[in-house]
Amino acid sequence: MLKKQAFYFLIIGALASIVNFILVFIMVHLDFAKPLVANFFAFLIAFNVSYFGHRFLTFSTTTQSHAKAGSQFFINALIGLIINETTCYVLLHILHIQYLVALFITMGLVAVYTFVVSKFFIFKA
Repeated sequence: MLKKQAFYFLIIGALASIVNFILVFIMVHLDFAKPLVANFFAFLIAFNVSYFGHRFLTFSTTTQSHAKAGSQFFINALIGLIINETTCYVLLHILHIQYLVALFITMGLVAVYTFVVSKFFIFKA
């Protein structure tokens, strides 16, 4: 079961990350927003990919209602966003890492956090 969940988590997480990454890239390159602002708006869209993918594939055996799991997942995602934005800020403005590299590093760290919390607290079977 854990292997199947890890596989789906990677696939869904990759899809959500790709959505996030592409949206940030587009918004920054079209001068619509600075990287941190673009990352926030991209997060709001990628959240939906992540929640519904994990709900129906990764953690399909959950007994949690949509209302409960959705609200918990959103709170967890907001915490992930805070970790994401804080890490991105440090990498961009203190360590002066190029924004796409910083985004890639940040998204990997947040993915690990999200899996652990989702598996053991939000979508428990």
